[in-house]
Amino acid sequence: MQRVIDLDEGAAAVAARQPAWQAAGLTVGPLTWRDEAAPRPQRLETDRSKVSDPDSIGIHLRKHGRAAVADACSQRTWNGSKLSNNLKPSSVIRKKQQGLPPDA
Repeated sequence: MQRVIDLDEGAAAVAARQPAWQAAGLTVGPLTWRDEAAPRPQRLETDRSKVSDPDSIGIHLRKHGRAAVADACSQRTWNGSKLSNNLKPSSVIRKKQQGLPPDA
């Protein structure tokens, strides 16, 4: 299977944004990995070394103890939020609350 997105690079991009998200008052959960080669149902792992063939990563952000953003990136696409340098957590939260896509 051709990998369109390098999930290790995606994980690095998420890690680089964590300080900004935390500064915006968000609690950042651990990055999770899913292993394509694992038997079903596949478990989500927080330890990258336990995943031999990663096919997705996920992140959960909370604000005031409530879910703000829960998103996943598969080998092929980012579901919901773009991994861009200008991701503004407060605007993503506001848009999710209004039922709008994050990049609207």
